[in-house]
Amino acid sequence: AVSLTSAGLTVRLQLEDPIRGRVLGQFSASGSRDSLPALAEELALGVLRLEAARGDPAVVTTLPRSLPALRALTTGMAQYRLARYPAAGESFRRASSINGGTFESMRGGVTSAAAAGRLAEETHWLRQRASASPPDAPALTALSYALALTGDMKGAVDTALEATTIAPDS
Repeated sequence: AVSLTSAGLTVRLQLEDPIRGRVLGQFSASGSRDSLPALAEELALGVLRLEAARGDPAVVTTLPRSLPALRALTTGMAQYRLARYPAAGESFRRASSINGGTFESMRGGVTSAAAAGRLAEETHWLRQRASASPPDAPALTALSYALALTGDMKGAVDTALEATTIAPDS
């Protein structure tokens, strides 16, 4: 619901689960009439916090980094679910380019590229990113995943071991 008063604009959002017939969350944001984009960002952040509370690992690890990265990640996830693999890949790559990226955003890019028949291109991009200085553990981990999908198991294992030397938790 949107209400416009002389004091400004208030946007209220209620997320409902129609299958279970329950309210998942309620959010509200207020501001001046020209602040609609900022209000939308505030509401989106509320929804993303709700998702993080539900424990989605991709959302949980990306939330502290930045809202734009999280928006790109969740857009990629939505595009992938709709079988729009090239668009999903672009969103995941955008998420990977913000604040250093995460393994989740890069893995989404690999999965989307594989579904779109563009795994070689994604593998090349990950090789370039992984070879940057300083070494990029999330990119190496995603490259390992991509190599496994191509059938290069030795390369996948070697790359995964390299990632664990940089970041033991990767």
